[in-house]
Amino acid sequence: MSSRFKVLGIFTLVLALTFFLSFSQASAQVAFTNDETAFDLANPGLWVEDFTEAMAAAGTFTACDAPVNSASDDACFAPGDIIPGVRFVDNPGPINGDLLVLGANYAGASNPGNILVNNTFSDALDVEFSGATTVVGLRLGCVSTIGSCSQTILVNVLGEGGVFLDSAIIDVTDLVDSFMGITSVMNISRINLQFNLAIETQVKAIADIKVNTSPLQITDVNDGVCVFTKSVPNKMVIEGATPNGKVAVITSQVPGSFVLSGPVCNGLVLDLGHPRLMTIFTADGTGTVDDLAPLPPYGNLSQAYFQVVDVSTCAVNAAEPYFMVPDELPDADVDGDGVLNCDDECPLEGPPGQGQILFDNGCVSNIPR
Repeated sequence: MSSRFKVLGIFTLVLALTFFLSFSQASAQVAFTNDETAFDLANPGLWVEDFTEAMAAAGTFTACDAPVNSASDDACFAPGDIIPGVRFVDNPGPINGDLLVLGANYAGASNPGNILVNNTFSDALDVEFSGATTVVGLRLGCVSTIGSCSQTILVNVLGEGGVFLDSAIIDVTDLVDSFMGITSVMNISRINLQFNLAIETQVKAIADIKVNTSPLQITDVNDGVCVFTKSVPNKMVIEGATPNGKVAVITSQVPGSFVLSGPVCNGLVLDLGHPRLMTIFTADGTGTVDDLAPLPPYGNLSQAYFQVVDVSTCAVNAAEPYFMVPDELPDADVDGDGVLNCDDECPLEGPPGQGQILFDNGCVSNIPR
């Protein structure tokens, strides 16, 4: 395991008390439950993130760049693997390598595979939300470097602006199967997870999370053509916005993490490195935008990224790449295999007539797509 999975020997009960004193109290109604069946019945249709795309081998770990979100592109996750509107971060942090994905039965524990853990014993593990999130379900546990474990996790729930809403405790083990459902009448911006008492061999673990975050959906771009020309405005259809509300289109040369500040969507985390506001649409009475979006070229780059934000609710879609080609090549297929570049997992591989498949060891030719 990484060298950061180390002993700091700090009791975090004092930290927990300091945490409570450092946030203003709010008269909010937050309900907690350990009854997952009742929680699911009361909250159908939640988004679920279970980290299965990481595919960590049994008994091993993979170090992740922080934060872990829908724009992650590292040894743990590819862009789009994590559901939009949720990000995971070590606290204090983010520090690359301070989050890990563990395979099953790590170091003699009984944990399931593909769980997300912090990589420093004294760190808290935070889950942050973009947009309107009022329902969260977490499956939690602990993992030890010396076998089985049992712990108590303090779950702190914060609202917009870091306002402390409420807290609860939950007993967990290395089975990572302890469920806590959270329902709030106010938007939840962050959930902070920390042990009541730090033990030098144990870290916090999340097996899965369920949320009611409502990211916007891009249902059609350029009428199904997956590349954009550099001078023609691009067709975009957006669904799930506030009826008759404003929707902002934001672009960036690179993915990343950027926190908005100001009177609109203050604190919203975008999965973009250097965002630029390109245009603002007005949705129709059904919450749909069907219009031309001026997604810009960036010099000679052939790919950039965009997100759309509902100005009323601050709901946001996952960062999506868009591809740009010269106007005379609107249907670029560099390797001539019959699959457009932006749909081709291996756009530079040949031979003609053969779609390629990306495996862990690279692109493999002559495999029918």
